[in-house]
Amino acid sequence: MQFQDRIVVERKWVWVIGMVLFLSMSGRTGAEDAAAATPESESPPGQIEFVGKNLIANAEGTFHAWRVVENEVDFSELSTSSVTVEIDLSSIDTKNKSRDDHLRTADFFDVEQYPTARAKAYNLVQVGESKAGRPRYSISFDIDLHGISKTVQGEAELVEVSPAIVEGDLEVNRVDFGIGEPASRWNPMSIEEIIPIHFRVEL
Repeated sequence: MQFQDRIVVERKWVWVIGMVLFLSMSGRTGAEDAAAATPESESPPGQIEFVGKNLIANAEGTFHAWRVVENEVDFSELSTSSVTVEIDLSSIDTKNKSRDDHLRTADFFDVEQYPTARAKAYNLVQVGESKAGRPRYSISFDIDLHGISKTVQGEAELVEVSPAIVEGDLEVNRVDFGIGEPASRWNPMSIEEIIPIHFRVEL
């Protein structure tokens, strides 16, 4: 790769929010740093993954440290059930340490001031079945991120009942939460404002 091409690529990745999104100056990847900081016994009960997109490419990432802080699921009354997840934003991993360090700054997540995010899932309403024949639900998510609280909609399916495993998707507008600059149609490297999030939670 030519030097100028490398500059372009790095500029593109600097803007990745990831909310997953994706070798380190010290030789360690973000995943290795997270593994060193989080004992195996404290591994999260599933995955939270996200994608940042621009006109050139997609970038995928994840959060390595999060936990279920409230679990009020009653399978006989799903419409009144709820689950709350707390995410350690410093555990963001986009497979590039310098980029991840930048995402932790006040330019993006500002983890010193806002170290965690919370998402409460509730108001489950069955909307049909998945392609695998599993029940699929629409879900409301109250999200507290970067000092801002908003409600967004998503969907999920019940993968297993015992133990309960829920897998689904939602989309977050990062600008609504004050994360990064608004997208610009004049800049092909500008990251789209809508960040798709995929989750799998074991309850």
